[in-house]
Amino acid sequence: MTRLLLGCALVLALAGCQKKDEQPAGPPDQKPAPRKPLPGIPAHEAARGQQACTAWMDRICTCAADHPDLAATCAEAKSLPNALTLAVQATTASGLDGPDRARLELEARKIIARCIEEQGKLDPARCPRTAVPAPAAPAQPTPAAPAN
Repeated sequence: MTRLLLGCALVLALAGCQKKDEQPAGPPDQKPAPRKPLPGIPAHEAARGQQACTAWMDRICTCAADHPDLAATCAEAKSLPNALTLAVQATTASGLDGPDRARLELEARKIIARCIEEQGKLDPARCPRTAVPAPAAPAQPTPAAPAN
């Protein structure tokens, strides 16, 4: 039985070591095709993230007035809207290549996620939620008066 298992392991090891058909890589002096630029963070996503971070800051700082143990959290929350603004602005900097831009976008999205997650973790009985203003509705044209 042991010999059978040892034989199977040897066959599998040799099968894994076989050279697979490789396609020719092309001339060695040929450069890879340039990558397409990343789309960046859409303006609506950045605006919604800014709104989420500001709402989190307002809520925790209002609650910290009644609960002094939340003062440090309030101070930290105050930095998040500015950090998000800087990260979003940095993604539009000229001369920024793909990997650096992607890292900055990831950091901006992490900040947005943190604002939203922290908002959800806070106990509404201890720190009530404040109403978020609804976006303004587009103005409706007034109908013209019928001519007599």
